[in-house]
Amino acid sequence: MSDPQQQAIDTTAQALSEAVKAISTPEHADRVIDDLERMAQGVSADQVGAQMPTPIDAQDAADKVQQASATPAATRPQAVIGEVAAQIAATEDPADQEALSAGVQQALNPTGARTPESQAERQLLQEALLRRMHPLQKADAAAFLAINNLPHPKLANDLFFALTTMFNRGDAWLAGLILAALRDPRQVRVIQDVLPALWMTAGMVEGPIKQVFRRQRPYVSVVRAIVVGKKPGNYSFPSGHSAAAFAGAYLLSRHYPALAPLLYAIAASVGFSRVYLGAHYPGDVLSGAAAGTTLAVVFQQLTRSIEAALD
Repeated sequence: MSDPQQQAIDTTAQALSEAVKAISTPEHADRVIDDLERMAQGVSADQVGAQMPTPIDAQDAADKVQQASATPAATRPQAVIGEVAAQIAATEDPADQEALSAGVQQALNPTGARTPESQAERQLLQEALLRRMHPLQKADAAAFLAINNLPHPKLANDLFFALTTMFNRGDAWLAGLILAALRDPRQVRVIQDVLPALWMTAGMVEGPIKQVFRRQRPYVSVVRAIVVGKKPGNYSFPSGHSAAAFAGAYLLSRHYPALAPLLYAIAASVGFSRVYLGAHYPGDVLSGAAAGTTLAVVFQQLTRSIEAALD
């Protein structure tokens, strides 16, 4: 990231960290969550973004978050968290939104620096939120916290980040197929059968499907993502990485059935990495896996039918 964006990350993280430090009792955490839920209910993130002035850049948004930290300690946590959510909703530049999200994760996610005191404060806030969620939402958020709070040594972070990068749009599946085709030209036929369905699946999930859900995204989901330490900037339902990973596993297993356990283990690792890195709830991953597999079946049948009709 650029220096101004890194400064925005640090400013946002510092303001959030200091705000959460003001929470000292379960009762205070309950009041914070009550205020945030009341403020966020009944509107979508798009509606809030349309009502807010668009920040000039990430630092402008982070400065407004910092200004919110000047409120009294009793209301500082909800003021700062609410301002972060509002700025994320109002920010139009994806890079600036990414910087604000990174600041949230630096302050409230296990990948950031953490002391026993700050962990206790965050836990008070997260437990207060979980008590107010519906059972399915609570189970999803609790599973996210259980996975995301696992140890985050640098090696594991780097490994899972590399894995999630390689499988964006299913690119790693294509790379494997190309290598196989270089060794055996007959594998080109597998590429011709797998690639159209894989890319159509990835494009459908990342494009129309996510856009439909994004337009309906409740603003409260942004606030809740901040509290649990999940990346709040992008709308993550369903997981595009998981859709591409499981679509590829299904399509390839049709050609290489003996490799099916390995292929699905790789796909599951991609899904796990998205939760471990704080980018998705487990429910996003499961829905992505289901959507990816279903669409892969449909698009493979469609492309085969078109090919047969043209022969």
